[in-house]
Amino acid sequence: MRDDWREQRNQIIGLGENSFKKSYYPELQEKLSELETSYKNLKSVFDNVGEGIVLHDENGNIYFHNRQSEGIISARKDVLKDNEFNLLDLFFNDCDKNKMLSIWGEVMGGASRVISIPLLPLGSEKKVYVQVSMNKTIWYGKPLIVGVIRDFTERARFEHQLVKAKEKAEEGERLMTAFLQNISHEIRTPLNAIMGFSGLLVEDELTYDRRKDFVSIILRSSNQLLNIVNDILTISSIETSQVKLSVTISDLNVMIDKLFASFKEEADTKGLELCYHKGFSDNRAEVYTDVLKLQQIMSNLISNALKYTKKGNVTFGYDLKSGVKNEYLLFFVKDTGIGIEKERQQIIFEKFRKIDDKSGALNTGMGLGLSIAKAFADIMGGRIRVESVSGEGSVFYLEIPYKPIY
Repeated sequence: MRDDWREQRNQIIGLGENSFKKSYYPELQEKLSELETSYKNLKSVFDNVGEGIVLHDENGNIYFHNRQSEGIISARKDVLKDNEFNLLDLFFNDCDKNKMLSIWGEVMGGASRVISIPLLPLGSEKKVYVQVSMNKTIWYGKPLIVGVIRDFTERARFEHQLVKAKEKAEEGERLMTAFLQNISHEIRTPLNAIMGFSGLLVEDELTYDRRKDFVSIILRSSNQLLNIVNDILTISSIETSQVKLSVTISDLNVMIDKLFASFKEEADTKGLELCYHKGFSDNRAEVYTDVLKLQQIMSNLISNALKYTKKGNVTFGYDLKSGVKNEYLLFFVKDTGIGIEKERQQIIFEKFRKIDDKSGALNTGMGLGLSIAKAFADIMGGRIRVESVSGEGSVFYLEIPYKPIY
């Protein structure tokens, strides 16, 4: 601590430190003792207040600091020493330093200022956020700035979390509103087809081929409507933690064959090549897994791949891979479609998000498929991820534990 009271003492006696003789000036000795006691009492008071107090000049040189300020502006007490440390060393860049110099100049001119700013305490690598109230004062005859420092790092962190939570809630509300607006269209479209073509079936003049086409449209629309209802019920069950794991002996190759048969007609209609890959021979394809959830995950991924691919092919399948600890099954769905921009490759697994949702509007579909796929992957003890290049295509990967029956 800088002994400013000594300077005042020397001014009182008019002598240098070496020539001062206490025995010759008993009356001054008493005054100096009172001055020193007053200084110590003042420091004791400052050390016991709940906020940091720093006295410094307009250039940031410290003349006094209390105990509370040490924990805010220095990670180690031995680093902070009056008259050997400048407050400018706490700021991150020249912009902040110039800003503070300007503010200190205003305070020395008589202004009162309150500012919030991040600091990097001496001897630390962790940023803190402080609020500083500044006013001009006179310290032993010298004009200085008194800064009252409040550490509100936790408060700033809490406020940041509140802002993020608010933004997330608003985003969720926006997506839900868009979902509710879109769901009426998604349900009404297949219903209109079912009702319309069902009415046409009663006409006597219909040929067999036309009647067959109408029945095909009705069946396709019925399946579309059923899938919508199933997705809504599934996401509701996931949200209420009612979905349980049901592991049985399942044949992966049979599942692949069923998926191929389910989507072959859709791929042919769009002029796409649909391919599959089996990682096991038929006599080794049985494993312990929840095949219904696995099949629904793969169905959602294949459906999306066909939906967003205009030309080229869609390939799906699985392989056995070796991990750090255990072997695992790696399922994949690869397409040559529109791809996904890097910054959107994680949010597509959130509810009501869609791959083509660039403007925030939902065009077709409800944006539940990938959310359901991720939730099922988590329940199965696995994970789902995507690798994609915008305009070139995507590959979705599903990793689940490998549990052979042998």
